[in-house]
Amino acid sequence: MHTLAWVGIALLVCWTILTLGLGVPSGIVHVFAVVGLILLVWGLMKRSSVLGSRI
Repeated sequence: MHTLAWVGIALLVCWTILTLGLGVPSGIVHVFAVVGLILLVWGLMKRSSVLGSRI
């Protein structure tokens, strides 16, 4: 997987731990989820475009 996808997964894991595990209701924690999803999708789209260009 692309590095952006891994960073997105790490941010989603941090969001899950902070929200569900520690109960932190801060708005900045939810930014982790939004940015994590954006990076995950972007990284996967970049990966698919690279694989598509090799065919």
